[in-house]
Amino acid sequence: MATINSIHSKSIPNGTRFVAIYADGSGADLFRIGDDGHLYNSDNEHIDSAPDYWLYAAGYGYWMQLPKGFKFWGERQ
Repeated sequence: MATINSIHSKSIPNGTRFVAIYADGSGADLFRIGDDGHLYNSDNEHIDSAPDYWLYAAGYGYWMQLPKGFKFWGERQ
């Protein structure tokens, strides 16, 4: 079973693909933390080198790790 974590309570480990959920529940987006510790979006574009701070400042409150090998429909292969 997937666990939903608070942005404030648990840092996201390097190499993790995850869904970030807006704190107000209005939506979610797909991201990953690279092996370098930087944040990347679903198009593999570099977003920030301080992922926890950036996610919080952008209005995200929660995150959920995706299972290894999991792909959303339409996600780049």
